[in-house]
Amino acid sequence: TLSLVGTLVWSIADRKRANYDRLHELFVVYLRYVLAVSLLFYGFIKVIPSQFVPPSYAQLISPIGRSNGMGLMWVFMGQSTAYSMFGGLAEVSAGLLLYSRRTATLGALIATGVMANVVMMNLCYGVIVTQGSIHFLGMALVVLTYDLKRLANLFLLNRPTQPADLGQ
Repeated sequence: TLSLVGTLVWSIADRKRANYDRLHELFVVYLRYVLAVSLLFYGFIKVIPSQFVPPSYAQLISPIGRSNGMGLMWVFMGQSTAYSMFGGLAEVSAGLLLYSRRTATLGALIATGVMANVVMMNLCYGVIVTQGSIHFLGMALVVLTYDLKRLANLFLLNRPTQPADLGQ
């Protein structure tokens, strides 16, 4: 109800504006930075192994049928510190690339791949924070909307593309 009222008031008060290009641009920059900070946080807790710790002896000898999906995934990820660190490095790389408009598209592409993997693991193993990872994937996809036409030309249509207009 509050959203509907806010939309109605905004639409009436600002009915003469032809578009919201500048507001959209600021929104995408905001999303880039929120996504970058989030990826850096989650990436560093994997690079410095603290999210997925090696399983204890008790976990290793307990019957697999006693584990729920999330517990099983934590043991699986904790068993391979190198794999966890690799995933963390991918998240950190995407986060760092998102800070600059010049490298934001590459960062968003990497973030999309990394977060698609995280979303699928969260969904398939019943991890309770799945909604957050879906939001991060959505943010990466929104950041990619700036270069959607160029990416489609390059990857799908086999057409030449022009450099991005960074407006700086």
